Amino acid sequence: MVYLAMAEHRWTDAATALRRADRLPDGPADYCEECLPLKLLDMFAMAGMADSVLAQYEVYRRTPSGSRPRSGPDVQIRAGSVLALARIYDERADTVRAVAMYRDYVTRFARADPELQVRVQAAQRRLVELTPVERARR
Repeated sequence: MVYLAMAEHRWTDAATALRRADRLPDGPADYCEECLPLKLLDMFAMAGMADSVLAQYEVYRRTPSGSRPRSGPDVQIRAGSVLALARIYDERADTVRAVAMYRDYVTRFARADPELQVRVQAAQRRLVELTPVERARR
């Protein structure tokens, strides 16, 4: 049901189905607090629903997994969602967050398959444009 709704771009139906699948009559379906926000984040990123992407990212950041101290990219968030977050923050002139997301994307996927390198290089170029420190490294 979820994937069919997503394939048909019925985003509201897909979000509803994801939320229902995460609950049982007596409470949560499992122990994974970050799973639903991450699934919704990915789905909303595919849908191009910027406000919903940001809202789910904030929900994820309040989970134990999302709020943990990091030293490097957050590997829980899928590539497309990291890039979507970077672009959304960039469009909204939130340079600090855009730079962090572009940096996470570039760091994580620097050694990705050749067909993905075009996206990585574009993210790197934007990172350099936004960050004087990155320009100095070049």
